[in-house]
Amino acid sequence: MRILTKIIGRKDVKAELAKLNEKLKEKEFAELFSKELEERRISKEDFKRHFYSGGLMISIADDHRYGTLMIEKGATKESCDLKWLKHMIERVEYFQKNKIKQERKTNDVLTQFIKN
Repeated sequence: MRILTKIIGRKDVKAELAKLNEKLKEKEFAELFSKELEERRISKEDFKRHFYSGGLMISIADDHRYGTLMIEKGATKESCDLKWLKHMIERVEYFQKNKIKQERKTNDVLTQFIKN
């Protein structure tokens, strides 16, 4: 039963990685994702090793969010990976939306300044 759970969990993680790879094709998303990894002190190589080769990298396991997921009762590496990936994607999307809103506000302020 535990092996079946791992296999299903790994498929879910791979599906989430496929979504991430699609989003990383956008230049702005890729820059924000790289910045988020850098702030969490996770190298791109560690990220790739952790998610694509199935290892457990210390830099990711040391991340506060990942650590809290690992403490949960019945947590597996696959469930932690999936929740952490979703959290990271949602976080970067949030920053991306706020960046667009901030640019609009700046443009509106500049337009108002020029009109006056």
